[in-house]
Amino acid sequence: LTGRRKSKIKLPTWYKTKGIVYPPSVNLEQSSSEATALHKVRIARSLFTNKSNFALIDLTGGFGIDSFCFSRVFSSTHYVEPNKDLFEIAQHNHQTLGASSIIHHNTSAQEFIDSSPPVNLVFLDPSRRDQQSRKVFKLADCTPDISTLQAKIFEKGSFLLVKTSPLLDLQ
Repeated sequence: LTGRRKSKIKLPTWYKTKGIVYPPSVNLEQSSSEATALHKVRIARSLFTNKSNFALIDLTGGFGIDSFCFSRVFSSTHYVEPNKDLFEIAQHNHQTLGASSIIHHNTSAQEFIDSSPPVNLVFLDPSRRDQQSRKVFKLADCTPDISTLQAKIFEKGSFLLVKTSPLLDLQ
């Protein structure tokens, strides 16, 4: 009930849909809002002139808001999430919401990118907190560490879209 109440403004589609399962509060608080996810979709769509038959990997799936919104315009969306409980919640909700083009992978970004198919776009919204929940300010301190995945990401995808904090040190 708490999750549903919190989603009324942040996630109106989830709020209006019967059968949605909500994650623990921390996951719900860290997830994108539906409006923010749709903004990311607009950015992604602007990268491509051919709007048909294109694929995306969301290497930081979380509660699955971004993956769901991307799936509305990408012909296939790979959702990647290592946390089994969060993975199962997102998978259930994607099915409840009718997102049939999402392919779910319960694994880490590092493991998935090694064997992933080639795609048009790789999306990451890395965690900007360390093990003690303190904010971090370098890309290398985020989870996953984009700096170690960068070469493999560019082997797999034509574009990389990363959501970061304005305080993040890009060097």
